Amino acid sequence: MTRLVIFGGSYAESQSHQDQTAWQHQCQQHIGANQLINHAGAGTSVRWSLAKLIEYFNTDHLINDYILFFVSDHDA
Repeated sequence: MTRLVIFGGSYAESQSHQDQTAWQHQCQQHIGANQLINHAGAGTSVRWSLAKLIEYFNTDHLINDYILFFVSDHDA
């Protein structure tokens, strides 16, 4: 089983992007992942995303997972 696992802020979150044309779903289809897991959240910090990534590695990581970790520009 191959999973796409996403971490980051509002750009990466998918709660507001449920349709299959959203980039998250397009990426999942492009790499052939069976499952999309999104740990991103709007209004979160890089520190929060990093904590989620560490938690994922300690509890849920599978060897065939694809991981996307987004960091926004603090000057933007």
